[in-house]
Amino acid sequence: MNQEVVKVILECKKDIWKNQELFELVEEYFENSLQTLDFCTALEKCLKRARDSQLLILVALQQFEEETEMGGSRYTRTLGELKNFKAIGDPFTEEFFQIFQSVYRQQIQMLEKLQLRKTKLDKKLKYIHAWRKVSSIIFVATFAAVLICSVVAAAMAAPPVAAALAAASSIPVGSMGKWIDSLWKNYENALRGQKELCH
Repeated sequence: MNQEVVKVILECKKDIWKNQELFELVEEYFENSLQTLDFCTALEKCLKRARDSQLLILVALQQFEEETEMGGSRYTRTLGELKNFKAIGDPFTEEFFQIFQSVYRQQIQMLEKLQLRKTKLDKKLKYIHAWRKVSSIIFVATFAAVLICSVVAAAMAAPPVAAALAAASSIPVGSMGKWIDSLWKNYENALRGQKELCH
């Protein structure tokens, strides 16, 4: 299991638990990791059997050399070791290939799901980035409109009234713009964190 992935998952666990689709993806990742461990165990068994088979061949070769030196013509000990080798059979069993195919299919499915999720997150990030710009433009335009209105009011009415109107309306508009931008930024950061999980 990849330690970096586990670290990111643990750092983002609150976000993962809130998002059902992401939670299911993480659950599937852990299940796939367990099955990959089962595959590694089966591979280890097959490799040990292959090593044992190799040792039988080496013993048979040694027996052959000894029997040749002794002038033997039947090579019975050599044939006995070769029969032992044949009896062991293929070190890679049918069970191994079934586990391999299962793990392979699951890894492909997981990759497809991660790619789909990444594509969705990329679209959302573009959407959020665009809306963040639009909301900033709207608040800049609103702020400019309030400023222009206060200048017009100053030209038409008493200067103290216009100054008070401009000061009273410009502060909330600017603060609200920053607040909305921070909401968009937080949402964008949350999506970037989810996207990190898909890598």
